[in-house]
Amino acid sequence: LRCQWCPGASDMSRGMKIRFTHTELASQFPDQMIPYCLFGNDMKQRFNGTLFRFPFRNEKTAKESEISKKQYGDDVATKELIDSFKNVISKVVLFLRHVKRVEFYVEGESDQAPKLQYYADVGERKALSETHAKRSSTSNMSGLESIRSLANSAVFGGSTTQPIQSDHWNSISNFISGNESQPISKEAFYSKLLRTPEQQLPQTKHLVTITFGENTQFTQETSNIAEERQITRTDKYLICSALGSGQCRAMACNPKHRDLKFLPWGSVAVHLTRNEESPPNERGNAFCFLPLPSETGFA
Repeated sequence: LRCQWCPGASDMSRGMKIRFTHTELASQFPDQMIPYCLFGNDMKQRFNGTLFRFPFRNEKTAKESEISKKQYGDDVATKELIDSFKNVISKVVLFLRHVKRVEFYVEGESDQAPKLQYYADVGERKALSETHAKRSSTSNMSGLESIRSLANSAVFGGSTTQPIQSDHWNSISNFISGNESQPISKEAFYSKLLRTPEQQLPQTKHLVTITFGENTQFTQETSNIAEERQITRTDKYLICSALGSGQCRAMACNPKHRDLKFLPWGSVAVHLTRNEESPPNERGNAFCFLPLPSETGFA
């Protein structure tokens, strides 16, 4: 990609790191810095967070782009982008390890704070009881049948759940990278993966509740006065994750493939209910932690 928007940048040196605290960068370079002055950040004091700026392509920059010719320089295209993200925001947080809430804001006038449009929030994460998990795994059911059994038990009863501990939800990622106090190297992980018996590889089964909320304008017919109301819905998912063995483990641990950084980590999510009723019929998506624009064919 060309580094045309950063003077002095090249393919070998694409930018620089700048300490902005206790400086006048915001007033010296307002076109670059003012867009970051949101959510309490004044570009003078330390900001406890991370802000990214992704300018939308207009008609001119879209023609020059080497990535995509799609432009978002008009209101119709921008609304399409906002609505498309709203449709998938609940799925965005399904498999993430640490992000529990995603919010979408629209910036108002210069003297107004950004306004929340909609959000997705991960509520409860509950682990299925060990007794039911073992009963499903030791039976003669196939993988799909086992998932169906877990889902039926979660919806109709017959299986207890327990509040999820953070280390249990992250047991697979902790197996891969270690914990904060004792991180492990990539080579140490592959060595541990290779020598761990299949029955002892981490696997998790959780009931996850995700709440979606949207602020909408509601106009009363009698008074013709617009009021702002929040509409919410609650979705429950069964999420099963595991580190695999067999050929996928052998492929990942093969020294010839180390530069590819393979992980034999697989997960599947089943949409159980929406507002305690049957969920809508929808096509399944492929994920790489975040949803991909590719359908799996599973309904």
